[in-house]
Amino acid sequence: MDADRVATFHCEMFRFHDELDWARFQRSVANCLVEQGYEKTRAKNAAGFTMKAYKEADNAVIAQEANDERAEAIAYANSLENFIKAHKALGIETKSPKYKIGWYRASRHKQLPRIIWNLFMENVSKLGWRKLLLAIQLTHISIARVYPAHNAHDWPRVRKAMKEYWLAVMRYCGAPLPVEL
Repeated sequence: MDADRVATFHCEMFRFHDELDWARFQRSVANCLVEQGYEKTRAKNAAGFTMKAYKEADNAVIAQEANDERAEAIAYANSLENFIKAHKALGIETKSPKYKIGWYRASRHKQLPRIIWNLFMENVSKLGWRKLLLAIQLTHISIARVYPAHNAHDWPRVRKAMKEYWLAVMRYCGAPLPVEL
């Protein structure tokens, strides 16, 4: 796996999501997964579910802005279901998407402690408690580098932070790598 290529595809995922360029988003997800070592057909299938998950999370934001808590909860539940399907398509653990949805929601409600907790638990769910220091490091990179760069739409900075993230993963993990969608 080439950390630079994975970081590039990962950064593209964020950018194409923000631009609502769903075809390019889905290709970037599939390419990111293939570069991580997943089989192409499984990666394409997971990318389809990931796209649906992101669209549902966007629907949750629309519901939040309309003060429709029920619609927001339904959209997050649908997003979670699609992330779980993406993980199943790859044959990997299915607990971490719960925490991904937790930090998405906390982020949109500006609840920093809940963002940090859910990001940390997402990493622990993927890595296990034996890689606690790596989970802490990945959470730190996400909060201190990726998150602010992404919010500023500073794509070169996002790419650089994602490369740091993936180099850390490669340094401490064997195959298969913990997926990041």
